[in-house]
Amino acid sequence: MTTREKQLLKEHCKGKEANDLIRSETYIDTGRWWRKSPLWLCFFKDECVVMALGRRRYIESVSCKEYADSHYCHTTGELVIAPRVNLTHKRFKLSPANALRALHALGIDITIISNHSAGE
Repeated sequence: MTTREKQLLKEHCKGKEANDLIRSETYIDTGRWWRKSPLWLCFFKDECVVMALGRRRYIESVSCKEYADSHYCHTTGELVIAPRVNLTHKRFKLSPANALRALHALGIDITIISNHSAGE
């Protein structure tokens, strides 16, 4: 995360420290000339902040009570934050490892079930 991105997050969250920061592989138009900006997922104890920095700043947050239906879609490779309120961006291209990290940060219990038995 760049210094300017850290500053934007600090201003928005009034100095609270994030539990985890994940840079997604999803990019949005924030007014840069030659490229788009990556969306960041910033996890706090009681909220998730989604942000991107450019000439036009994008920052939104959602309370932890509102994203219980979030999940990872393995066919598209996207984490879907499914809050009860509407976010402008709620699908994030992530590796399975980062998606698992994000779901854990959201407080969503993930149980991995293996279909393989010991005798096979």
